[in-house]
Amino acid sequence: MERAERVEGTLLLILDEAHLLSSEVLTDLRQLINSALDVRPPLKILLVRQKPPRVKLRQAQHADLVNRISLRYQLRPLSREQTGHYIDLQLSQAGGDAKLFDDSVKTSIHDFIGGVPRQINNLATACLL
Repeated sequence: MERAERVEGTLLLILDEAHLLSSEVLTDLRQLINSALDVRPPLKILLVRQKPPRVKLRQAQHADLVNRISLRYQLRPLSREQTGHYIDLQLSQAGGDAKLFDDSVKTSIHDFIGGVPRQINNLATACLL
C-alpha cells in the first residue's frame, strides 16, 4: 500500500481471466475496494473475462461487489468484414503485409472462429506457422 500511495493519478488493477476468480477472491476484491475508498490515488479495478460470471456474482455474498461495478461492457464477436480488417490491422502493426491473407482465408477464419478476437489471433498465428 505504501508504494501505491506514491503513485500520481489513478491506480489501475487489471485482473485478466476474471471468470476463474473464486468467491473468496471476489470477497477480497470487495474489501479492497472498501478500504481504498478514501485513499489516494483512486483505485480502479478492471475485470477482464471470457465468460459472463453472472452466476457467481448473483450469489448474495457478492451483492456489495456488484453494487460497486460502475461500468459493464461486453465485446461482441466481430462481423466478417470486421474480422478481415482486424487481421489486416494486426499484420500491419506487426510490420507485415496487411494483405498477406487472401479474403477467402479471412472469411474462413471468421466462419470457423465466429469473430472472437483472441481466437482470431490464435488461428491466424497458426496459419502463419
